[in-house]
Amino acid sequence: METQSLQTEHKTWAKQQKGPHLIYGIYDEGMAPEYPIGAKIICQPLNINAPFFQWGEVCLIDTCNGYVLRSIHKSGRAGFIKCVSANQERWPSFEIPLRDDVIFGIYKVMFMINQLAQ
Repeated sequence: METQSLQTEHKTWAKQQKGPHLIYGIYDEGMAPEYPIGAKIICQPLNINAPFFQWGEVCLIDTCNGYVLRSIHKSGRAGFIKCVSANQERWPSFEIPLRDDVIFGIYKVMFMINQLAQ
């Protein structure tokens, strides 16, 4: 499949970059109104295993089930992160195991480009 090939090429390219490098389009209201549908975010890779990690940051998480944009918090369970939506009533918090076969990358949102309606 061509889409699969493009995703693989992008991940290979992204791992070689040093600065902000991932652009992602918002498609749901999980983090609205701060991140509205149609906006583009530009992200930088993070190392969650680094000696210092700033919890509470809004991050794009590349998972085995696709990308998820959420605020990342420390979980009460060892080996997990807690993902928190800005709209808890519609998208409740959930936890993801910190395993290489589940999380392929975590990217901090550096800035957003909001496309205004014309």
